[in-house]
Amino acid sequence: MLGTFGLSLILAGAIVTTVCTVSTFLFGHFILKLNVAENAGATCGAMTSSPVLGEVIRDAKSSVPAIAFALPSALNNVLFTVIVLVIMKLV
Repeated sequence: MLGTFGLSLILAGAIVTTVCTVSTFLFGHFILKLNVAENAGATCGAMTSSPVLGEVIRDAKSSVPAIAFALPSALNNVLFTVIVLVIMKLV
């Protein structure tokens, strides 16, 4: 299976990850009108990416992105768990 779909799976994963991250950032910037530091923290939280949050905090020279990280990260973890349980019940 990996030999047949290997390159397609890698390409699809890269596209999905990029589209979700960019659309989350653009939604925060244009719709929610977040400043760049808060938006970067919220985007890291939506992707539950703690290592990237550390880099964002270091680049921003502020802990403001960490404040915006908490809510999207918690919601993402809860929704992921609930959706997995619902999918498992349907299958």
